[in-house]
Amino acid sequence: MARYPNAIWRPTSKQGYPGDNTHLLQGIVVHSAEGSASSMFGVLDNPAREASWHFSVMKNGQVYQHVDSVNIAWTNGSYTANKKFWGVEVEGVAGEPHTAKQVASLGALIAWLWQTHNVPGGLVRLVTLW
Repeated sequence: MARYPNAIWRPTSKQGYPGDNTHLLQGIVVHSAEGSASSMFGVLDNPAREASWHFSVMKNGQVYQHVDSVNIAWTNGSYTANKKFWGVEVEGVAGEPHTAKQVASLGALIAWLWQTHNVPGGLVRLVTLW
């Protein structure tokens, strides 16, 4: 198990694929949540919505973890992308500046993922979608 020690554990059962729940640990996709914490958690808690992600980063800097970082979340639009990349949702909307606390928390989270999972420099990919 790999759980970020600075996160609140708020799990979701929406993860993995039949016969495969092993993440390839190759990079991160950062999405704008397009809403508040309550709307983000509403998506996670809705069994009819086939969406999940590994981490949520709130405006106040608080980080929540929903899926263990060695497992696959349903976050990046395809099995291949979900298997390779961790998903991080950042509270807010596209075009809105992130708070200083969000930026600091996101940086610490990325550093932890790289160190914990020994992500090789040649494989590192960081994609931001705000």
